Amino acid sequence: MSGQASGSGSGRAQETHDSITSATSHMTSDIGRFLTLIPSKGTVTVGGNNNLSIEGTGTVLLNCALPDGSTKQIVLHSVLYVPTLGHSLISWNSISSKVALVARGNLFQFYMNHDPAHPVMVADLRNNLPYVRESSTGQPSISTGQPSISTGQPTASLALPTSFALWHEALGHSAKIQPTAYADGDILPALPSTFLCTACIMAKSVNSSPATLQYERTSQPFHLIHSDLSGKQPTPSYGNSYYYITFIDNYTRMGWIFYLKNKSDACPTMQNFVTFIERQHNTKILCHL
Repeated sequence: MSGQASGSGSGRAQETHDSITSATSHMTSDIGRFLTLIPSKGTVTVGGNNNLSIEGTGTVLLNCALPDGSTKQIVLHSVLYVPTLGHSLISWNSISSKVALVARGNLFQFYMNHDPAHPVMVADLRNNLPYVRESSTGQPSISTGQPSISTGQPTASLALPTSFALWHEALGHSAKIQPTAYADGDILPALPSTFLCTACIMAKSVNSSPATLQYERTSQPFHLIHSDLSGKQPTPSYGNSYYYITFIDNYTRMGWIFYLKNKSDACPTMQNFVTFIERQHNTKILCHL
């Protein structure tokens, strides 16, 4: 993909950027603006005969601040990702078939569907450059005046968000979206045949408990004791122990744990445990596993 920039009155881009009709393709150097981005290669030539590399094409969401304080979301398609551009540009030539422009002094208002009472985008003229008003999203304003870029690709268009996933999430992950239930339901996209929602799948999943093992318990406490000796732990305990041994009574499920500084301490600890049970409970351990 390659392109040649051109400006008013000459065959090459002018650095004055005083015309909002000169650009023929949207572009930005801010990768964080993209909703979707497909890698692509190419170059554009700007003022000073400088070639800038194109590294992708995608869609960008604008949060346009309107005079009444509201925000209008607009999606620009086929936006070029030019990392070395240093700023973002909107092509008037690309959106002129979708919107109408009314200029009042230093204020530019853009309308759709011949409805001047409801602008969809507003730009302020600063230093002979129109800048789009954006809501406070932490992103820089976008200049609408800049040399034109011809890449051989379809020009950008102005559209409202039409992602089914976006509406699915906005409507609370509804299992079925019924357009007739809303006054403006005609803007809702159709359900894609391959649509899957990870959050819905996770929410509907269930946990199955493992089957209970069938075995016979002893009839009296301490008739059978289960014990286990751990391997060496990578970090010592507060008492500087690296091992531990456990004892569990088969009948009551009562458990004991003893910490060992050395593995060789296991046998003396087991003998002390047997003595402890015999003296405290006046009984004998019949089997030790």
